[in-house]
Amino acid sequence: MMGHFPADHRPLLEYAAMSEVAARPGRSGRLRLVALGLLSALALGSLVAFVWPSPDPEAVWKQARAAFEARDFARVEAELARLGRLREPTSLDRMLHAQLAIARGRVDEAIADLDRIPDDHSMASQARLQIGQIELRRSRFAAAEAAFLRALAIEPKMVKAHRELVYLYGTQLRRAELHATFQALSELSVLTFHDAFLWCLSRGVTWEPAEIATTLARCIEADPNDRWARLGRADALRDLGRFDEAEAVLSPLPKSDPDARAALVRIALDQGDSARAEALLDAGPSDHLDLALLRGRLALVQNNAPEAVRQFRIAHDKAPNLRESVLGLGQALQAVGDQAAATPILEEARKHERLGGLVLRASVETNRSDLGLISDLGDACAAVGRFPEASAWYYLAISQDPFDTGAQWGLARLKQVKVPEAR
Repeated sequence: MMGHFPADHRPLLEYAAMSEVAARPGRSGRLRLVALGLLSALALGSLVAFVWPSPDPEAVWKQARAAFEARDFARVEAELARLGRLREPTSLDRMLHAQLAIARGRVDEAIADLDRIPDDHSMASQARLQIGQIELRRSRFAAAEAAFLRALAIEPKMVKAHRELVYLYGTQLRRAELHATFQALSELSVLTFHDAFLWCLSRGVTWEPAEIATTLARCIEADPNDRWARLGRADALRDLGRFDEAEAVLSPLPKSDPDARAALVRIALDQGDSARAEALLDAGPSDHLDLALLRGRLALVQNNAPEAVRQFRIAHDKAPNLRESVLGLGQALQAVGDQAAATPILEEARKHERLGGLVLRASVETNRSDLGLISDLGDACAAVGRFPEASAWYYLAISQDPFDTGAQWGLARLKQVKVPEAR
């Protein structure tokens, strides 16, 4: 009888024959029947497995994907559980499971799945982008920024990640990072009018402070260690005249933080407390751009023109195409009576004022179809050394009118100019 079964079933029969139960008188026949029944069941199981093989994991994955597209999430759960019994999770399995978790509001679970997709997988940059978008939605801006930067490290030309960073940096008023991100975008494709306008506007504008203060309050609640959210919210609260709240937001930041110190100086100056502002400035680093601008501003108010010149020169050396440093230096040189040095600087300041007037015109919706305005904005940006923005305006002009010789000449001139690092 044993010869009819596979060899690997014999040890089971031998084990039954040697068992204590089998050794008892009068019961050996019953045990043989049990053993033979068990062997028959095993043989039947082998036959069933041969006739009905295990499901194909790829077919199961496709069924799960189809169920997800049909928004049948219960079936997706079932198919993915079935898939998990058939194989170790692949990166595509994790990606699909993450989409299901997002749809069902299980964001931590989704992030864990997305984070386990290795950097060398074809979906890695998309996974990092999705992590950033999830974190952005729950106001965890620091984690979102880290995820977007990871996505760009894998795929530097990912436009969506750059655009998410534009929103993030713009909300936090991080002008240096915002400038760099817009420049990266402009090198990937022609910017829209709205993009180029925001790029120019972000150099010296403060957004709607009430909205910014509310948004960044959520960020601080979600992540109390978010330094940039504290700095941005403090500036927004200062613009709203809510000085005590602004100082309270800054209080967890270390006294060694020069950006926090600059924010406190601005609060003191807005309150008319020049003595406190001066004390804060005296204890800060000498080479910090914002602190140098504030020292120069305070020196002008105190009629200390030589000190104003010294501070604005520091600022101008660090940011030669920043309107505040150009105008401040020109005014300080004029105050000490050095008209020869002041004249070219003040002429530069007038160029900045012209650019500001054009940006104001561009804010009017009906003016955005004015092709001449687009070229003029390119010329005005180039005139103050803001060459990346100038290039963006010229390319936009040419995209709308390929025969715009003014914009073509403008681009040709830019190619012969070394672009300085801008703020």
